[in-house]
Amino acid sequence: MKTKKPARKSANRTWLLVLGAFCVCLLLWDFVSGSGKTDSKPPPVLGGDETPGDGEPVGGNEPEENYFIAYRIDRNQVRDKQIEMLDSIVNNPNSDPAAKKAAQDMQITITARMGQELQLENLVKAKGYADAAVFIQDDRITVVVEGELDALASAQIADLAQATTGVSMQKVVVTPKK
Repeated sequence: MKTKKPARKSANRTWLLVLGAFCVCLLLWDFVSGSGKTDSKPPPVLGGDETPGDGEPVGGNEPEENYFIAYRIDRNQVRDKQIEMLDSIVNNPNSDPAAKKAAQDMQITITARMGQELQLENLVKAKGYADAAVFIQDDRITVVVEGELDALASAQIADLAQATTGVSMQKVVVTPKK
């Protein structure tokens, strides 16, 4: 009976890693839904001869960070960590077969979502929007577009999301980046 304890500990560690990957997904969702990272920047630090008040950004002519580029970088970093954790479960010879199967299924789901997000972002841009960021969850899609939106444009983007992913239009949130 003592030989089963190490296997059980290994299975517990494996499920803990799967749970950790799930938590990372939740953190990413929190970031995309707006309650995580905000667009506000900390106040600039004055140094040297810089003085505020002339309408120019303090600190020189540094371009404002592009929301869409930053979002994609963050999304890719989180996904890379998720896949890395899942790989460690799949490649661990001590992992429980059920945990390996669950990790492989999650990898397939993540990869499929990445493709759908990219496809939907490109379809939105093809409609004439300067940029778009898409986040797909199990039963919900969030689309952030650069530009103005009216009800018709939102419905058209939600229709594209439904056609691309199969998620109903009622579960698609389309919002402009302001």
